[in-house]
Amino acid sequence: MRIADTQLALALSELMGDKAFPVERLGQALRQFLVRKRLTKRTGKILRALEMETNRHAGVVLVQATLAHRPTVALKETIKKKATELFGDNHTQTQVSFREDPSLLGGVRLETGSVRYDFSLHRSLTELRKSLSH
Repeated sequence: MRIADTQLALALSELMGDKAFPVERLGQALRQFLVRKRLTKRTGKILRALEMETNRHAGVVLVQATLAHRPTVALKETIKKKATELFGDNHTQTQVSFREDPSLLGGVRLETGSVRYDFSLHRSLTELRKSLSH
């Protein structure tokens, strides 16, 4: 039976919250478990899932905003407001980081670890191409 990365992250988060183990011992136990179960290739995904779970408990939503070009200060504020509308609520704090990807051509892509909103020109053109080819 395969253990999902999110299940491992949730279990680790609970153990960290219980303070049952010092973090160092917990890290060693996790490493030994991953080696024994031959899951070391999934370490990065497990750690990302653990980070998401830790942020969720802290009431923080991390949003990655990708644009084709460097955004202006005003555009950053607009994107932060939209990200808060899409991903936040009264009990969470939305933190937005920005990166550039010229292949988007224009628009913006907003994503968390599990949800993506793609408002990019690249996506729009790709969908148009698909619809015209059918």
